[in-house]
Amino acid sequence: MFALGKLLEVLLSPSTLILVAVIASTVLLYTRHWRLGRTGLSVALCLAVVLTTLPVGWWLTRQLEDRIPPPNRSFDRIDGIILLGGTIQPDLSEGMGRPNLGPSASRMTEALALLTHHPEARLFFTGGSGNPLAPEQTEAPWAKDWFTNMGADMERIQFEGKSRNTRENAEFTKEIAKPHDGQTWVLITSAAHMPRAFGTFSQSGWRVTPWPVDYRTAPGHAYWLDMEAQRALITYAFHEWLGLVYYRLRGWTAEVFPHPSQQGVNE
Repeated sequence: MFALGKLLEVLLSPSTLILVAVIASTVLLYTRHWRLGRTGLSVALCLAVVLTTLPVGWWLTRQLEDRIPPPNRSFDRIDGIILLGGTIQPDLSEGMGRPNLGPSASRMTEALALLTHHPEARLFFTGGSGNPLAPEQTEAPWAKDWFTNMGADMERIQFEGKSRNTRENAEFTKEIAKPHDGQTWVLITSAAHMPRAFGTFSQSGWRVTPWPVDYRTAPGHAYWLDMEAQRALITYAFHEWLGLVYYRLRGWTAEVFPHPSQQGVNE
């Protein structure tokens, strides 16, 4: 199911669907259904123009990032910090021989800052391999190297390297951390990923405080006529929206679009 989910994500992505439509329509041009082929090419072209020039990707991402805001208060005590993977590129790290952080690097830096400001807290990094073709390339060992290089207190950090997705992040980390009622646990992940992550941890029975970082959009800063930025945001947002629907269908979240007020958890 894990590999199938990854395959469906690729096949159903907007870029793939437009490419398939262009190829199929082009083939139809040389058959007696050439009119259908011409219509298909026109539709594919219109979709490509709309998705890459108008702020569609920005808007889709903005809805995700606005869903769960950062905490509106500080904490006197934090018992545990949960840092979700997706921050390190294991293949490039292996090739370079040192940790190579990806676009979500602010997850790592924010976790390190919280760990420094709260000496009573423990940190749990959870991240295995999200690539079914390279299950041996996990993030956890490289995350350990990164925190070591940054001078973190390694006795306060534990690493979980078997999880392949957000559900397994919650399941495997809970087994290690063994949280108790009344404790304060902070969940760090990208703002667009936070609705799915928060919903998953809540469904597992783990009461966490969402701590979103790694924002890709900002109010009033939409990308117009920026094809590269829109393409990246559409792909990014599509991954999360598809994930939200999939997780709800599997029963891994209680809502399609989780929010703290729906889960009975205070912000």
